[in-house]
Amino acid sequence: MKRVLLIIVLIISFVLCNAKDINIYGTLDEIDIAPYCLEFIDKTNELNVFEVKNENWKELEGSLDFGSVKYVQWIKFNISNNTDGEIKKVLFIPYNHIHKIDLFIFSGDSLLSIGKQGTMRNDSSLRFNSGHSFNLDLKSCQKYTIVIKYNHLYRPLRASTFLISPSRFEEINWQNHRLLWFWRGAFLFAIIISLIIYFFVGLRLFLYYFILNAGIGIFMASQLGDYFIFFNVDSTDISTLVEFGGAIMVTFFFPLFLNTLVKIRERNKLVWNIMYGFIYFMIVIFVVNIFPQMRMGIVQYYSHIYIIIVATFVFLLQLIFLFRSVFYKDINAIVLFIVYCFYVGTVLLNITLPNLGFMPGNPFVYNSLLIISLIEIFTFMILMGREALNVYKDRAVLKKKEEQHQHEMMLSIIKAQEEERDRVGRTLHDSIGGSLAIIKQNLRDEDKNIKRILSKTISVVRSLSHGLVSPMVKQDEFQDELKELCYMFNSSRLKMHCYFNNWPEIESEEITTHLYRITQELIQNALKHSNARNVYFQFIGEDGTASLFYEDDGIGFNYDENDNKGLGLRNIRNRLSIMNGTLTIDSSLGGYGTTMILEIKL
Repeated sequence: MKRVLLIIVLIISFVLCNAKDINIYGTLDEIDIAPYCLEFIDKTNELNVFEVKNENWKELEGSLDFGSVKYVQWIKFNISNNTDGEIKKVLFIPYNHIHKIDLFIFSGDSLLSIGKQGTMRNDSSLRFNSGHSFNLDLKSCQKYTIVIKYNHLYRPLRASTFLISPSRFEEINWQNHRLLWFWRGAFLFAIIISLIIYFFVGLRLFLYYFILNAGIGIFMASQLGDYFIFFNVDSTDISTLVEFGGAIMVTFFFPLFLNTLVKIRERNKLVWNIMYGFIYFMIVIFVVNIFPQMRMGIVQYYSHIYIIIVATFVFLLQLIFLFRSVFYKDINAIVLFIVYCFYVGTVLLNITLPNLGFMPGNPFVYNSLLIISLIEIFTFMILMGREALNVYKDRAVLKKKEEQHQHEMMLSIIKAQEEERDRVGRTLHDSIGGSLAIIKQNLRDEDKNIKRILSKTISVVRSLSHGLVSPMVKQDEFQDELKELCYMFNSSRLKMHCYFNNWPEIESEEITTHLYRITQELIQNALKHSNARNVYFQFIGEDGTASLFYEDDGIGFNYDENDNKGLGLRNIRNRLSIMNGTLTIDSSLGGYGTTMILEIKL
């Protein structure tokens, strides 16, 4: 019986003392303490360090990263300084979001010191450090027992802890901060650019990307301790609510964003609807956790488990959707699938699996996630830039088609006007003019007054008909036709002046005809509205440009009021638009005449 009891005692002693001591020789810069730790779970959540010190501890299996926990976690390990001098070390926990950490240092049974940190305590050091740190002064030839209490109820406890030198601690902090601030800059640039492009382009792609990245930023802020840039304490665990909000935004908008690049929704409608059913319930969970009394209790425990499982489910589904889209030969599917494989893999290795307690951590806990996030930002910016370029190209093509359509409409309008002018002009000439000529021939010789009136009327009808019928003016006849046109309307009341200077050879009869019609419109407007005594036309050619300068000394007109009302001006603009010309007008009602400059490129 004694032998049996002795064996049992030895086994218990072996189990309780199996963890090795950490022996410090001053050369190692970084030690993961997990292999040296014993653990104890306080299921009452009320024991103090002296009460747990004598409890039954067991060897820690795996890492110090646990899934969501309901109880206070205790760990302890032994550390010895076997050198002749004092050694300074830093106990570093590279995670900001831990509610309360209590560190107790024993030498034998004597409690030497206590350290207290955590997000629910007033801790200004979190503003500058990428995690929690405790300084250790290890005396020569001394052995210490370090006991750590992690009070992080109802949340995933990521507590991988490293014993490092002060110089290594500074190096880790510097590297973490350098990458973190670079990521923040690139991240901020990406969301600002996506929002600006959305306002200009109006594509939902850029809006979804903006909200998606805002969600990533909010989630990362909760993990990286950005809350403590502004505050020293988080007594009601607002960080958890921020984390939930960011996770829900990412989970909700990531599928929508991918769907704008690859048609995944229409190919997976049933699964898509089921997926969003789970996502909508995440929103309900978020609303419940808004209330501190709910967030600080067991509700948070199950809320976190649900959110992380659904988020993982959604991310893996997108991977499957993209994999299927590769076989549909979508343009963006292959690139997105490759990048997304890295992204999902990094999230699983650095967030999901450690939060579930299946993977150990490292001092650069979020660095790989930040790096893959940078790759994702630049990749998606390139893809979205290409989409924006395609949109601009499509709009340019559409605009060109609209301009072509407007050009064709103007041609049709002018053609219809010319046909109507021809019809009216020929009717005047053939029907009315012919009838008047017959009447004149059948008058008696003594009806001289009537003959004179008829002759004048026939002359007017002939002039009107000639003015209405399309002239199809050729280049070699253009100057003579314009001078004759001005001469036709020249009178004692209104003097017409027509000059040509370096006028170019214009091969297109269409252009010369349009210029002739524009001159007619200008003359008609001058006769009807200007009250001018002199009208000047100057036709000038220079550097591949044909210009028509019109000037009169009339009363002018209000251009802003008459721009869209006057049929003559509208006809002039339509003809200039067909020739890709420009019109400049200088006039005001009651001013000193009107000046117009018409230019066309030849």
